[in-house]
Amino acid sequence: MDDVAVIGAGIAGLATALNLQERGRSVKLYDPLGVGLGCSWGSGGLINPDAHLPVAMPGMIRNVPRWLLDPLAPLAVRPADALASLPFLARWLLASRPAAVREGVDALRALHRNTLREYRMLLGDAYPDHVHERGGITLLIGEQPSPAERLAAELRRELGIVCEELDRREIEARVPGIASHARRALYFPGNAHTPDPAALCVALGDRFREQGGAFRSIKVDRIVAGDDFCTLWAGGEAHLADQVVVAAGARTPTLVKPLGLKIPLVAERGYHLQLVDPSLELSAPMIYREGGFALTPMRGGMRLGGTVEIADADAPPNYARAEALWGRAQRLFPGLTAADKRPWMGSRPALPDSVPAIGRLLRAPRVAIVAGHGHDGMIGGPASGRLVSELICGQATHIEHRPYRPDRFGWSTVLRQAW
Repeated sequence: MDDVAVIGAGIAGLATALNLQERGRSVKLYDPLGVGLGCSWGSGGLINPDAHLPVAMPGMIRNVPRWLLDPLAPLAVRPADALASLPFLARWLLASRPAAVREGVDALRALHRNTLREYRMLLGDAYPDHVHERGGITLLIGEQPSPAERLAAELRRELGIVCEELDRREIEARVPGIASHARRALYFPGNAHTPDPAALCVALGDRFREQGGAFRSIKVDRIVAGDDFCTLWAGGEAHLADQVVVAAGARTPTLVKPLGLKIPLVAERGYHLQLVDPSLELSAPMIYREGGFALTPMRGGMRLGGTVEIADADAPPNYARAEALWGRAQRLFPGLTAADKRPWMGSRPALPDSVPAIGRLLRAPRVAIVAGHGHDGMIGGPASGRLVSELICGQATHIEHRPYRPDRFGWSTVLRQAW
C-alpha cells in the first residue's frame, strides 16, 4: 500500500509530492498525461511573487453583456455553456464585492509572496536554469488612472509591494519599438519567469524520482475513502494508499464530489500562441492589461498567453481566440513577425474568488485537495504543495490555512458574507 498517492503531476501535484518526501513520506504520483503535460505545459511562464489581484474585481458586472456577446473578448463565456455557467458567474460577481476582494487579495499575497524561495527549495542547484529573476512590466490603460487602477495602487501600498512607475520615455528605453499608445507602465523588480514551463516540471519530476518517488501514467477514475485506507480505481485495477491528495486540475470536482465535496470549480480555458523566432526580443515578461494577455520570452521564441473562456472542458477549442492574440501583439509592436505561430488551449481549474482550495475533505479526512489556481498555478503551486503537505503531516502551517478551506463555498456561507 502506498503511503500517499498524489493525483496530478502538474506544478501543484509535483510540489506536493516533493514536500511530502521532504517530510519523510513515501509518495506515488498518478497522471495519464505524464509529468507537467497538462496546463502547466501551456503556462504563460509568469512566476510573480507580487501577483495578488483576483480576477473578480469591483465593477466587473458591467462587462458581463460584452463577455456573452464577443467570443474573442479577453474574457468570454461560450454561448453554449452560458446557462450552465450561471451559478459560477453569480459566485464570481459576489466575489467582486470590495470586502470579498480584500479577503482574496490577502490570501493570494500570503500564498505568492515567497514563491521564489519555494522554487529554490524544490529545484535546488537547477534553480537558475529554470527561474529567471528579471522583473516584469505591466502596461497601464489610458492617460489617467482608472478607479480599478487606483484601488490596485492602494492595495500595493498596503501590502508593501515595490514597483516603479514608468513614463513613455522610460518604457521605450526598456522596450524599443513599442507602439506610441503605450504611455504608462509599472515595473515590478521582484517578479520572475520560467523560459520553459515544461522543462521546469520535468526537472521537478526527475528530482521526485531520484528521491525514491514512483510515477504511474494512468488515469484515476474513482476514489473510495475508508476509515483505514483509500482505494484508487484506475484502469479497472485497485490501488491502495494511506492518504490521497487530489491535484487533478479541472477533473478535481469529478473525483471529490462522491466524497461529499461539491466545489464550484470550472474549466477556465486559456489559450496561448507560441511564436517561433519572433522579430521582438524581450528580456522580461510584459503584461498588457488592455489586450488581456502577457508576452513572455521563452527558449526558442516568445509566448503570448492569456485570455479566459468559460466553457465545458470537453468542448472543441476555439483557436480563433489564440490567433486574436497575434493581432493584439502586432498593435502593441507594429511590424512584429515570427517564423511560425503554434496555438494551444488548456482547461485551467478556476474558482470564483481566484483563491485555490487546499486542505482535507471534511467527510473523507484521508483525502485532501489542492486545486483551483486558475491562471496562477506556476505562482501559487509551490506554496500550495507545501501547505497541503503540512496539513497532511499534522505540522504547523507556514501560512494561515483557513482562507483556502475547500468547504468555504456553501451558498449559506456565500450569502451570509454578501450581506
